[in-house]
Amino acid sequence: MAVQRIPAVRAAVQIMKDEGVETVFGCSGAALLPLYAAMEAGDIGRLPVRREEAATHIPVEIAGLFAADTHVVSGTASRSSRTT
Repeated sequence: MAVQRIPAVRAAVQIMKDEGVETVFGCSGAALLPLYAAMEAGDIGRLPVRREEAATHIPVEIAGLFAADTHVVSGTASRSSRTT
């Protein structure tokens, strides 16, 4: 059986979807455009911010709003029944 090869950005998006990520917070940049395009195709939302610090603080605050059913992973907030 041959191994299927897919672009790294599609693999990254699939991992995010498998982990339940719905929205990613981060700084915009031309180097990330292929990832943003793959996220859009994979129905993962993106909230661009101007400062890196904001990208880490916003998901934590949102997680506080949803307390029991939200977890924060690597600067992303996602809805899940898991606890971390």
